[in-house]
Amino acid sequence: RAMASMATSAQRQLVAAAASVAVIALLFPPIRNRLLRILTNAATPSLYPRRWTVGSTKLQARPLRVMQWNILADGLSGLDAKKGGFSECPERYLAWEYRLRLIIAEISQQDPLPDVIAMEEVDRFDQVHLLLRPLGYTGVFAAKASSPCQRSLDPSLKDGCALFWLESEVRPLDASDMQVLRYAKEAGGDGVVNELTVDRSRSWEAKGVANQLALVGTFTHLTAMHSQRRADFRIAVTHLTAAKSAEVEAIRADQCRQLLVFLAKPDAPEGSSRPTIVACDLNASPSRGHLTYDPEAYPAMRVAFDSAYERGLGAEPEWTTWKTRKGGFKDGEVQHTIDYIFISPGIDVGRVMLTLDEVGKGRLPCARYPSDHVSLVAELYLPLK
Repeated sequence: RAMASMATSAQRQLVAAAASVAVIALLFPPIRNRLLRILTNAATPSLYPRRWTVGSTKLQARPLRVMQWNILADGLSGLDAKKGGFSECPERYLAWEYRLRLIIAEISQQDPLPDVIAMEEVDRFDQVHLLLRPLGYTGVFAAKASSPCQRSLDPSLKDGCALFWLESEVRPLDASDMQVLRYAKEAGGDGVVNELTVDRSRSWEAKGVANQLALVGTFTHLTAMHSQRRADFRIAVTHLTAAKSAEVEAIRADQCRQLLVFLAKPDAPEGSSRPTIVACDLNASPSRGHLTYDPEAYPAMRVAFDSAYERGLGAEPEWTTWKTRKGGFKDGEVQHTIDYIFISPGIDVGRVMLTLDEVGKGRLPCARYPSDHVSLVAELYLPLK
């Protein structure tokens, strides 16, 4: 009888939980999203706290909130034979199941939620997408031609770039506006541009393109439309080649040039270019610092774009990636600023989210943060038409 009573109680709890989920699904999206954030974060290990700058706010307009984040591919960490060299991070905290919970929590704890999320090193897009859907997001993904994740313990993995957007706040202008730029291997080339659907239908190995790409979409900010004025914008997410040397820095600078050439082409009906955002892991520092070569990629981007963080802070963050690794050429502790949110002139900056106030002795990733890169978030004010 006691066992039957326990089973009945468990069944009641299950029914109640199912009913709660059904009710939440019917609620107005902002209320639903807040409740889902509470439910998600309640079962998630504690993340490092984040703080916003005390920036300017424009009460007459709602900002566009943009998140930029290299989430650390599973095939380059937990499923890498050498665990990505992250020797200071216990294996249980490198496990994808653990890190995925923290990735979703880092996003869901934002209040309000980011309107657009640009991600790099995404090799499990379907799983990330599935867990972001209840928060109101949809998204697209473009994989590298030849991902290093294919050399992991799961050769089916291919990392790439992803864009997610909050459907209650942002919508694509047209499905064909999702484009992929695959950078040319040879310096001076223009790369290959296709609509995303066409890009997916092709095999890019040995096609004269580099392994790096940019995923570009054109959107309308719906909140601005509610005021009878349009706020269209374009956003690109890209992840440039990684090795730290003068030769590879020149390659990164050329990839920046190719991206700028593509983005400079008129994309609006009247022959002009829409306000543009580039969210990226450049793998390039803004200054020489401890490097043995002069920066080229960051200055190349700054020819046409401002930095949201430099506008919000007066300088780029002290670091955006901080890790300790062992194995091959990646030995030791490194701290770099290589992640950015670039904006075209005419876009104003409100607040930006600061990097972490505290980091454990093993650096990142760790029990309280799922990636070796910290997420960047900026509140941007688009020019209205």
